Amino acid sequence: MTPRISVRRLRTVACTLAGRAVLGRRGVSMGAAVRLVGWPSIRLHAGSVITIDARAALVSARTANPLYLDQPVHLRTLTPTAEIHIGPDVGLSGSTIASARRVEIGARTMVGRGCLIMDTNFHPLTPEARRYAPLPETRAEDEVVIGADVFIGARVIVLPGARVGDRAIIGAGSVIRGTVPADSVVAGNPWVRIK
Repeated sequence: MTPRISVRRLRTVACTLAGRAVLGRRGVSMGAAVRLVGWPSIRLHAGSVITIDARAALVSARTANPLYLDQPVHLRTLTPTAEIHIGPDVGLSGSTIASARRVEIGARTMVGRGCLIMDTNFHPLTPEARRYAPLPETRAEDEVVIGADVFIGARVIVLPGARVGDRAIIGAGSVIRGTVPADSVVAGNPWVRIK
């Protein structure tokens, strides 16, 4: 007896195959067995880099998450030198990552529904420059580094300069800036360590 293949599984395979071809032509580097569940929105600035390592999953299909998704996964580089690195076995569900410099997500990290991760504030602080100016200058300390085996709950906002240690857990709706220690459980705005 041949095994039955679900329609959802067929869609995932089709999205993954088409996505690998289309995104590869646009310059996205994808490792083996990356899964695209639904169609992500990925935009690269000329000269920038997006790498998605082996077995990572980008979940964009509305009903593929128990909480349902309001949006697909969005990955966007904003400058020619920007980088987004998604480690092996990472899972993203309807989340947005925007980089003007560098965002790195470590192996086996899970990023929940509707999260926002960014390494820029997008606008200068002065009112005169805010409306029409290009992106403000970014510095090395603006880079975002999220460690391995981290769990980030739904609708978390990770701000420029955040460092999240390995195995940390971030509660839903938190706003993360500064350094979250490894093996800690944090939540809130501003975040506080609960465990």
